[in-house]
Amino acid sequence: MSKTPLILFIVLAPIFFKCYKLLTYHPEIPDIPETWWSEGDPAGEDRNIYSFRINVSEKALNDLKYRLDHTRQFTKPLLDNQAYGFNGDLAQEILEYWRTKYDWRKREQRLNEYPHFITSIQGLKIHFIHLKPQNISATTRTIPLLMSHGWPSSFVEYLDVISILTKPQKNRDFVFEVILPSIPGFAFSDPPERPGFGAIEAALVFKNLMNRLGHHQFYVHGGDLGMMITKVMATNFPDSVLGFHSNTCVSLHPFSLFKYLLGSVYPGWMKREKSREFLYPVSKLLRFLLMESGYLHSQSTKPDTYGIAVDDSPMGMAAQFLEKFITGASYHYRSRKDGGLKETYDYDTLFDNIMIYWITKSGTTSYRFYSETFHGYKFTAVAWIPVQVPTACVRGPYDITSPDGIIEEVFPNIVYAADHDIGHFFGFEKPKLLASELYEGIERIEQINLGKCRTTEERLDL
Repeated sequence: MSKTPLILFIVLAPIFFKCYKLLTYHPEIPDIPETWWSEGDPAGEDRNIYSFRINVSEKALNDLKYRLDHTRQFTKPLLDNQAYGFNGDLAQEILEYWRTKYDWRKREQRLNEYPHFITSIQGLKIHFIHLKPQNISATTRTIPLLMSHGWPSSFVEYLDVISILTKPQKNRDFVFEVILPSIPGFAFSDPPERPGFGAIEAALVFKNLMNRLGHHQFYVHGGDLGMMITKVMATNFPDSVLGFHSNTCVSLHPFSLFKYLLGSVYPGWMKREKSREFLYPVSKLLRFLLMESGYLHSQSTKPDTYGIAVDDSPMGMAAQFLEKFITGASYHYRSRKDGGLKETYDYDTLFDNIMIYWITKSGTTSYRFYSETFHGYKFTAVAWIPVQVPTACVRGPYDITSPDGIIEEVFPNIVYAADHDIGHFFGFEKPKLLASELYEGIERIEQINLGKCRTTEERLDL
């Protein structure tokens, strides 16, 4: 009798066992320490909440004007598209619009129509917008919702969204009270003064912010980096987070990736045709990721080097940011000279977003957030932890999302999912649709949460 099968079993069994352990592995939920992130004295922290108003000095605006007026001529493009990055001819159009048509003072006034606040948490001054519903009926419930932006986005992305979320909707018995913070190191939130602050640490800061505002149970929505932050909130604080909503629900768990590779043999098992078009063949997706993820590696490894460049050059900042908005809307826009910008976005709103980064000089500090989030792959392991709270996902054909059959390893409790022709920056692209999906998704979760309690009053008293 041949001993070959026995030898193969002895040799391969440990390999199969390790593969099985990897494919079924879920990390433990990490403890997040209450780290003090500034050099000040924790005992002297002022925990009051103060009103805040955006007021950029004339000196800063004159400096920006000088830099724009003295921008060097852009290098002539080799191709009539975005294949090499941001097209020089499009950059010239952007420069002229910024110099001659964009009116910051007018836009600043619009931004200040929203109620801005500042408070200190763990040594960091945290900027946030706190928009409450007005003139609602006694029978309309108010639901607290924290929304978190990503990069190169800011609170600007959600302004049109939250204006809808705080207004009563026909045939709905609830409305939202929205808390929209700026991530530390972004916009008007202080950057950490010591290493180690990434998405995991931001989750605790945001949870502490909600508690300070009197909300011990609430919903969360996040996209891009904001998805990472709110996912950690949902996994680490399930007693606080009533439900998770995102337009970037993605599973990077090993078993999800394994199922994805299996799907390359027979992709037809995916119900969504657009998912199949985007994900397969595998070689096409890998090419796309290699082409579009260079910034991720650069900002995660050398944040200060690239930060110096964008914090010194307004057009350098605009070119990098707008390039991401182009491919974020659709990878097909790489083939267009205009990048599809005007077709997808409002120019003034895009410049509002860029101006927030420019006037706060938060290029470098926002890049550091990438470095700290991915340093030592610490977030990668946390990303594998399943979100047990009820989840609602909105999916687009060109965004970073996982389809049915792959996503369940990390999001096993999806109670609502919707497919739309949207890109990565949902709030900028289609604010009315995002607001509608937040209402719809969270209403589905509310029905589940309310069903667990005997009465609505008991639910609200939890």
